[in-house]
Amino acid sequence: MEWGGDDLFAQRDAAARADGDSWVAGLLDGVRPPGPAAKPASGRPQEASAFPELSDAGPDAVEDALALVADPIGRDVVQEPSGRRTWPWIVSAAVVIAAVACIILALAGAGVSQARTDAASAADGLGKADHQASVFLDAHSASELHEPGLWHDLSSRRKANQSLLGQDVSSMDADTARGFASRAGEAEAATTRLTVRARKSLTEKRDADAADALADAVTSARGLLGSTVEDDDTRSSITALRAIVDEAGHLDASSGAERLDAMRSRVDKARDALSDAVSVQSRRAQEKAQQEKAQQEQAQTQEQEQQPVQPAPQSGSTGSNGSGPSAGSGQQQSGSSGWSVPAPDDGSGFPGSDPTL
Repeated sequence: MEWGGDDLFAQRDAAARADGDSWVAGLLDGVRPPGPAAKPASGRPQEASAFPELSDAGPDAVEDALALVADPIGRDVVQEPSGRRTWPWIVSAAVVIAAVACIILALAGAGVSQARTDAASAADGLGKADHQASVFLDAHSASELHEPGLWHDLSSRRKANQSLLGQDVSSMDADTARGFASRAGEAEAATTRLTVRARKSLTEKRDADAADALADAVTSARGLLGSTVEDDDTRSSITALRAIVDEAGHLDASSGAERLDAMRSRVDKARDALSDAVSVQSRRAQEKAQQEKAQQEQAQTQEQEQQPVQPAPQSGSTGSNGSGPSAGSGQQQSGSSGWSVPAPDDGSGFPGSDPTL
């Protein structure tokens, strides 16, 4: 640099461009706004710049200059069309969209499959509950239930179940399958609930009938106990029946039909045993009465045989005038002479009077 020159900054820029070491200086020189060329202050000719100067050609000239600055060596810059730079992004977006669509379709298919699986499971549960209800209805009638209306309600429920079980689950979409599973689950719960209530009603009816039967048996047994005379033949049977009747008095319908039926069977057997003992008692009493009567008759007969019979007196005499008894009468008198036969017993225990005495 020369001191005392007109423009120290111009000298500095010239030295920088001469060296070519600083491309920044050249860039600053190249982007200066267009205008009249500055005349050197010192009057010396300005050295040529290594960077192209901007012209007044407009924006295209600026872009060309920038391109040359970016490639100072002078390589040819080949600019790719804008379409080549955007198509990879379009392909990537299409791939992403296709992947998302596949995922959505897979999820939708999985949802339909799961819904159908749930519907099939609900149908199986309803089928089992309906089968149990069918077995109960076939085995029992409405009259066997404490609440006969439950039998009819369960029968109506089975008819509704058949309409659900007749649907094809494999051809349903997701929404239809979910709705079917919900309805089938509700139907299964209703069927199970009615079946349980019907079985409970059947048990209640059986318990009540067993309690009534036991009460009738106890009443009959107590009547027999009241009319039976206790003796050697009936004493043991009476004691056994009384004990069982007292035990049966502590049972009621809550004891259960099985226990009540067992107790009624015991009461019946004990009552039958006492009835047999009463029969033996009656037979022996009758035999004893017959024996006593026979002995009494025998004693009366022996007493009558041992009692003597007085002969009848003979009256009248024979006359010449024939006023005496005739031969016929004599023969009758002679025929009536001798011992008389005692009269038969009239049941009073004493022999009857002899008419000939």
